[in-house]
Amino acid sequence: MFAFEVSDLASELVGREILIAPNSPCDGVRVAFIVENGAPIELLEFTDPNHPDRR
Repeated sequence: MFAFEVSDLASELVGREILIAPNSPCDGVRVAFIVENGAPIELLEFTDPNHPDRR
């Protein structure tokens, strides 16, 4: 599985096959899973620009 950071999760989901709806697994992060060419892809949006996991 692959994960990608995006700046606007909502706009990235438009027209995509959503596997797992957007949710917030922890403060400052929103994630969703889509299917792209048959593969699950995780999209992450850091809503907190100073989140410790942001690289």
